[in-house]
Amino acid sequence: MAFAKKHYNEIVEDVLARITKGVVNERHEFVPGKSRYLLSSTPAGEIIKIEGTLNATNTAFKKDRDYALEDNSIAWKEDGEKPDDSTYFLVNYIFGDSTKTAGITDINPGSVARTLVEAVGREIDFVYEEMNQIYLSGFIDTARGSALDMVVSILGIERKPPERAGGSITFGRNTPPGEISKTESIISDGRKRYVLKNAPVKNIIKISGTVNSESTEFEEDTGYRLIEGEKGILSTIEFLNDSKKPDIKTVFNVEYAAYEKIIIPGGTVISTAGPVPENVKTFKTGKEAILLPSKEDKNRWLADVFAVSEVPGKQGNVNAGAVTVMPKPPVGIEYVINKNDILTGSDEESDYDLKKRAKHALEAAGKATYNSLKTAVMGVEGVNSAVVEDMPEGVSGVVKIIADGGWEDEIKEVIENTRSAGIKVEFYRPRIVDIGIELNLKLRKEVDEISVKEIEPEAKNRVKDYIDSLDIGEDVIYNQVINRVLDIEEILDVIVKVNGAEEDVEIASDEMVKLKNIDVFF
Repeated sequence: MAFAKKHYNEIVEDVLARITKGVVNERHEFVPGKSRYLLSSTPAGEIIKIEGTLNATNTAFKKDRDYALEDNSIAWKEDGEKPDDSTYFLVNYIFGDSTKTAGITDINPGSVARTLVEAVGREIDFVYEEMNQIYLSGFIDTARGSALDMVVSILGIERKPPERAGGSITFGRNTPPGEISKTESIISDGRKRYVLKNAPVKNIIKISGTVNSESTEFEEDTGYRLIEGEKGILSTIEFLNDSKKPDIKTVFNVEYAAYEKIIIPGGTVISTAGPVPENVKTFKTGKEAILLPSKEDKNRWLADVFAVSEVPGKQGNVNAGAVTVMPKPPVGIEYVINKNDILTGSDEESDYDLKKRAKHALEAAGKATYNSLKTAVMGVEGVNSAVVEDMPEGVSGVVKIIADGGWEDEIKEVIENTRSAGIKVEFYRPRIVDIGIELNLKLRKEVDEISVKEIEPEAKNRVKDYIDSLDIGEDVIYNQVINRVLDIEEILDVIVKVNGAEEDVEIASDEMVKLKNIDVFF
């Protein structure tokens, strides 16, 4: 059964009614044409409150204006407001012999009984508020935080965690690194090109080896040249003359000058600058990188390294040029900077975005149980008509049910047991549209007076049957009324007015017609 929060005033009045020998929420069905309803506990002393449905809205009816207590019965007044037909109204009243002294009689403001009840009522009201929050936590539209996480988990959806900002960080220096001398012995295998182990290479000092079984010193530009290898770095020897390459399976020696290797270790920490430590944004590099000469300026040595913010979310995002500090600079590095914005950090998915994604999942999975809800509601005893609207006003995850007849609590219980997880179902009664019909009948000449008396009730019954057959949201079709009347053989012609007009009556999707009167003229 759906939870309905009680407010403070309701709690106090209900408790006071109980302790003063009262009855709370005695249920009666309002039957058309019936004006008196006998109360179950007698003798009835005073009516405290009557609530019911008026024009599809919960209403508190007024004493003396709408009803009166007569002979232990509720007597609805002819000119007062009454509950909608076939709906239930609830009565709170006090019963018992007024000549006998009751245990508690004074419940006026300031009395001991009311003061105690009001104090307890405050606590009960607080409990109701907490229960209401728990109840609302079971729906996509009203759940928040961890409660929303649990609701959407039923759909196999998880909240997106915060993402760390990450981007390219440039380490550099404005002068070439120091030089080191190297000698490598390489076995010739007939190839033209050989990669030296220590790159980048500044220059070749000497290459000596064996050509045609004779010791030879190779000359640069005529015998060999230093060329770029991978990543455009000078690191490869290329022999230029096939006839003057080192003999196969002989050793040739390469003496050369190389630059010192400057390494940016993985896990190097860099940060933004700022006087307030709390505002400093820290990043950490990933893989190890090596400083290499820039193609635009050989005196500048650079290394672009991917680094990730140590703080998840948007607070780790930085604009270009913000990262300039190295708490522990790697050896040989003169500066660090981010040349571009690093704005890839994102916060944890908000409730709004998570709800939106979950509702799309509901649409795709077809979990709104549109047909099953209507079938279940129509199965409730007394329900005459029901309309189910999926996504009213375009809101995903919400289903609107409008039902005529049946006990409201039973309908809500069926809805609660049928709805899919995460679907919020809104239940309403149809708004009543009164219909008045006027029939001006023209009879055939051969119709006698006895038949005339029979024609009037038959015409009324046929029109009434048509109006009663209309479900929620169905229009009153003017021609249908005419056809029902003309089906009577004795009637030659008819002029019909529906609510004073000779036209259809349009009914909204949440409205339902009720026949108010039929007037017949000849």
